[in-house]
Amino acid sequence: MKIRLPSDQASHGVKRATLLLVTIATASTLLACSNADSSKAGQAVAKVNDREISVHQVDFMAQRLPQGLPTERITEARQVIVDRLIEQETLLQYATTNKIDRDAKVMQQLDSARRDILARAAIDQIGAQSSKPTDDEIRKFYDENLDLFAKRRVIKFDEISLPGLPPNWQKVEKELAPVRTLAEANAVLRANGIEAPTVRGYSRAPESLPLQAVPVFAKKRVGDLVIWRQGQQIVIGQVTETKDMPVELDKAQPFIEQFLATRKRQEAIAAEVKRLNDSAKIAYLGEFADRKPREAGAAQSDAGQPLAAETKDNAAPAAAATSPSPGDANPINDKALAKGVAGLK
Repeated sequence: MKIRLPSDQASHGVKRATLLLVTIATASTLLACSNADSSKAGQAVAKVNDREISVHQVDFMAQRLPQGLPTERITEARQVIVDRLIEQETLLQYATTNKIDRDAKVMQQLDSARRDILARAAIDQIGAQSSKPTDDEIRKFYDENLDLFAKRRVIKFDEISLPGLPPNWQKVEKELAPVRTLAEANAVLRANGIEAPTVRGYSRAPESLPLQAVPVFAKKRVGDLVIWRQGQQIVIGQVTETKDMPVELDKAQPFIEQFLATRKRQEAIAAEVKRLNDSAKIAYLGEFADRKPREAGAAQSDAGQPLAAETKDNAAPAAAATSPSPGDANPINDKALAKGVAGLK
C-alpha cells in the first residue's frame, strides 16, 4: 500500500500516513510480538520498560512510505513511526499484563491473522515462480488487441448514469431496446419514475474497459446508443465524438509485459491451488457433513475476501464497464495496463 503525501502538508501528512501504516500493520506486529522478543531482531531504537523496539520494526513500517520522499521527510517519517511503535508497545504490554492476549476472541483473531498472512505468503511464493512474458507473447498480445493499441480510439459520450439496478429494470430494459437517442432513453426512464442527470462530453478510452469489451466499443460510431454496467451503475451513453489515438508497440510493450505477467501469476496461482485441493484429503464434517466436495478454487468466489486473492497485482479495473448489456459479468482487466496506455497520449 502506498500513501500519497502532498508536498505542502509535510508534517501533518507524514504523521497521518505513518499512523495509518502502524494501524495497518498492527495485526502482523501483534503476531510478531506475541511469539518472539523484538530485542532479538536487531539494533534497538527505543526501549519501553524491559522491551526494545528494533530498527527492523521501523524499517518494515517505512517500506510503506511513498517512493521519492525527500531525505528530510523520510527522517521525520521514521521518527513518527518510532513514536507510534512506542505507543503501540505500551498497549501491547498492557494487553499482556491484563491477559487480553489470552482472551478467546483475541486468540481467534490472532490465529485468523496468522493463517491469512501465511496463506498470502504462500500465494506470493507461488506467483513469483511464474514465467516472464516473452517478446513473442507481447507482440502476439499487441497484434490480437489492435483496438487497444494501433487502432486505439477514444470515444466521447453524453451519458445518463443510474446508481444501481432499478427494481423495474426488466421492464425498462425492454422499453429501451428500440430507442435511438439519449433524449428518447431519458423519456423512457422518466415514464418509469426514474430521474437521472445527463453528463455531456464524457471521454472513455479503450484501456478503461474490460479487455473483451474493447472490440465492441471500437465498432461504435457517432450517434450510436450503448447501455452497459460500470461497477454498480448502469450507464446509457450516446456517442458524440471519436478520435484516433494509436499507441505503437515500443511504447505499449512495458505495460503489456506487466499485464501478461500479472495474468501468468494469476494462472499459476489458480493451477497450484487446484492441484493442492485435488491432492488433499478433504472431508466435510458436522453441520456440513452432507455437503459434496466442491471444485478446487471455488472458495475464491465465495463469501467476501477470497483466500487465494491477489493482494498486489490484481488491482481493480480502472473502469468496470462491460459489453453493452447490464446483465453481463465483469471480465478480467488490469489497472497497470489501463494507466500505462492512458499515459501514452
